[in-house]
Amino acid sequence: MRNLFAHKEDNMSITDEKILYREIDNNTELLRIFSICGDIILPENIDNKKLIGIGAYAFAGEDSWNRVCKKYNDVIACGESSYPAICTNELTSIALPSSIEYISDYAFYNCRNLREISLFGGVQNIGGGTFMNCGKLSEITLRTNRNEHTCLNKLLSELTKKQYLTIIFTDTNEKAVMLMPEYFEESIENGPARIFEHFTRGSGFRYRQCVSNGLMNFAEYDSCFKFAMIDENEEICSEIAILRLMYPTELSTEAKSTYIAYLSENISIVLNRKIKNGNYDAVVFLCETIKPDEDILENTILTARNKQKTEILGYLMNIKNEHFGKSRRRRFEL
Repeated sequence: MRNLFAHKEDNMSITDEKILYREIDNNTELLRIFSICGDIILPENIDNKKLIGIGAYAFAGEDSWNRVCKKYNDVIACGESSYPAICTNELTSIALPSSIEYISDYAFYNCRNLREISLFGGVQNIGGGTFMNCGKLSEITLRTNRNEHTCLNKLLSELTKKQYLTIIFTDTNEKAVMLMPEYFEESIENGPARIFEHFTRGSGFRYRQCVSNGLMNFAEYDSCFKFAMIDENEEICSEIAILRLMYPTELSTEAKSTYIAYLSENISIVLNRKIKNGNYDAVVFLCETIKPDEDILENTILTARNKQKTEILGYLMNIKNEHFGKSRRRRFEL
């Protein structure tokens, strides 16, 4: 990501980017950014005044933003830039500072290439339609205190696609990483009765209900797994299980056993997929947690060799040699 005003590292001058803002009670609200880079890290202060909010339609298209901006008579420019505004397709990731308290309506409307957002628990207000049409937003990082009420309810209610949610508890140094599956809603007409029946498909809606007053209920999240095994495919279920085991914040013994049992049943498929994706950490974790047998190890070694994943291949070879010896046991058929 690119930190606005952090120019010493990249040899860019202040004329390379501009921020439009307005003052609110001696603080500032971001209205627009003009820059060359769509990966943005916002500063905590603009012109020595604390940045507390993101304005309505701040990263939306020009037409939408211009209509809103007309009502402001106190717009201030910080810096200069010949580059266009970072909006819609230009914005790819954004990190909000701890000073941000609110995000106004439709702030990221139609940001179709926005993949990642990072924010703090101090964000207490998220306006309507903030992430409308942000279909690629798949990574959310929230930094907060253990018992701090956050905007997580509103944040997740705006998003129906699959997301990876990372919660970092700054006061306890704990970290939780969870997968929120996709869901969608549909209405089907019942002709004879002349009514519409409403259906929700996918376990993602149920998972998003595990947040109360901005606090994640980890036990409730884990209890949703029995429904995920019905509604979701093996890849989604395995990812849920792996992440909860790797980052076991408030993970009960019962839930841990359930996740391990599921991964054990699908270990060959899961390991091969992680090898193909080059996910070294996940491969190591799975081998240490599930302890695959010799046949499965032979198969995964072949996959790593064929996919030229040399680091993973070396690890798997060491595991096989350590547990089963260097030579593959001979098989004889009569």
